[in-house]
Amino acid sequence: MSQRKAATLPAPVSPADAAKKSAQRRHDRYRIRSQLSESAPACFGGSVSSLNRVRRCGKYAVGNLVGVRVSDRGAAGKVAGFAGLEMCGSGWACPVCAAKVAAKRCEEVTGALTHHTTTGQGSAVMITLTMRHDRAQRLGYCWDNLTAAWKAATNGTPWRNDRDEFGVIGYTRITEVTHGANGWHVHVHALLFLDDPNPDPAMLGALGSRMFGRWRKKLRALGMNAPVAASGGLDVRPVYRATDLGAYLTKFGSETDAAAASRSVALEATRGDLKEAKNGNRTPWQILGDFLETGDCADLGLWQEYEQASKGRRRITWTRAPKDNGEVWAAVLAARGEELTDEEIAAQDHGGETIGYIDADDWRAVIRKHPQIPARVLSAAETSGFPGIAAVLSAVGVGC
Repeated sequence: MSQRKAATLPAPVSPADAAKKSAQRRHDRYRIRSQLSESAPACFGGSVSSLNRVRRCGKYAVGNLVGVRVSDRGAAGKVAGFAGLEMCGSGWACPVCAAKVAAKRCEEVTGALTHHTTTGQGSAVMITLTMRHDRAQRLGYCWDNLTAAWKAATNGTPWRNDRDEFGVIGYTRITEVTHGANGWHVHVHALLFLDDPNPDPAMLGALGSRMFGRWRKKLRALGMNAPVAASGGLDVRPVYRATDLGAYLTKFGSETDAAAASRSVALEATRGDLKEAKNGNRTPWQILGDFLETGDCADLGLWQEYEQASKGRRRITWTRAPKDNGEVWAAVLAARGEELTDEEIAAQDHGGETIGYIDADDWRAVIRKHPQIPARVLSAAETSGFPGIAAVLSAVGVGC
């Protein structure tokens, strides 16, 4: 079981700086989304994105008007969004939808973990399982084998025995993808919820080792090189209390309450859109960014391979309630909030007060000629309200 030193907490970020960084990230997401529909060599289908739905995302109104809404979130400031737009719902390949979906998934994991480590009086353990790979292996092949290996690790009599022995009442599994010198790297983060509030670390190590043994055996049966636990194949991180999370808290400054600590674990597990890969690897977003910066078609090929391989797959899944402790796990699942698909999350209109409308035809014309306008409209709505968005649109010849 890996051991990590507690990280030094950085100074808290001021609300103004946090809002500025948030606005910049949003601007980048909208800019990148617009670039996904730009032209590319014919051998890549003529567009940067190989997915038509992603290329259409945010360009078309569902009805005759696009609404601009603003909600006041107290100390967090005002947050603006659009209503009435056609969204692609891709939690993998669209920077705008992926951020929205990941934020909702983070809230779900936060709610479940907070409930379980406080009201539920339990604990959790995050187990990461990886696989060995090489440059000749396609992403789809690696991903399919990961799915099969995970099924082997969490099904059958051995898993049922482990579940009973170690008090596993349920789990959520998150899949991540990076790329490096040895090709595609697909791995699993699994947050296992336990009925013991203070489990023995040795016991958690044994649980991880047993799961890894079945995982490794299946990968070998599928013809892949066997991963080695001590060389990055297995990582086990106990979560005894939501306030006892060490390095996870570095993402949230000085926050130490249970909800904030749970959220930091949830961020670590779910927010692939905020991460940077390590050890020379790159996340798909970094690959896309490198292509947009350099025009290297090798990176475009990797990005489109990732688009096609991820299409239709779920980033996060939750186990069904077992026969034993079913009521306890049902309460954990209920603490997530309303269960929605990625498409339903992306299609949700921003809440709050509608402060202005843009004609659907004007919207399409503006997006086509000025792809940076949506992010500017939202920033203006947050800082200046209706006069602000009117000024931004007026500068490009559009009224609201």
